[in-house]
Amino acid sequence: MLHASSFSVFPSSVLLTLTSVLLSGVIIRPIFAETDPPNNGPRPTIDANAPYIISPRNSDVLDRTPRFQWARVQTADSYIVSLESRGRGVFWQTEVEGIEAIYDGAPLDAETEYTLTVTTRSKDSERSDNVQTTTFYTISDTHREMVEAELRRLETIADPNDRGTLLDSQVELLTDQNLIGDAIDLLDLELVNNPDSLDAICLLDDLFEQANDMALNALGFQDSFDQYRNDRNLGTCE
Repeated sequence: MLHASSFSVFPSSVLLTLTSVLLSGVIIRPIFAETDPPNNGPRPTIDANAPYIISPRNSDVLDRTPRFQWARVQTADSYIVSLESRGRGVFWQTEVEGIEAIYDGAPLDAETEYTLTVTTRSKDSERSDNVQTTTFYTISDTHREMVEAELRRLETIADPNDRGTLLDSQVELLTDQNLIGDAIDLLDLELVNNPDSLDAICLLDDLFEQANDMALNALGFQDSFDQYRNDRNLGTCE
């Protein structure tokens, strides 16, 4: 059964692998290049040195021990990840070399807003001022139990030969409840277990498109999903 707490024990994330490729210049190159063709229309200015937070981002969270993901910064040797809440200040902090971290403190309180901050660290500089922040909100226990019960029900009634329909239903449930980060984690886990899942990569593509996040668009995630399908000969999304 897909339980929220199980989202935090992934092997290496497919989504984060895509992010690493994006920001290594393989796919992101035309977006940050100073020699871009003129008249491409308006687009946001994205700081390639900032660890743009992918998940969670201004959304609700199902898991009380969530996983955090951000975009790789090539000049960073490590990242400081911290959590704070109103009236409590920073109560958890860790430093990691990769581009994800799992909150391992006491379970977060329900119905509480938290601020997540990711700061880059470089051995070549004493400064650590490349910072990204976002907020997220933990839903009530009643709400969480309802969502988890519905996830279990969807799994129970699913056709074992139609994994795509189950994933679609689960993602729709999570996104309808503003649990975007959990939906991303769900699809990421599916791709870790089944890298050739066209359903999962297409749903992930749709999820990022529906988010209509200008920064994510500028980072070129849609291109990375196209490249992933092409590299694995998965065909196209309908």
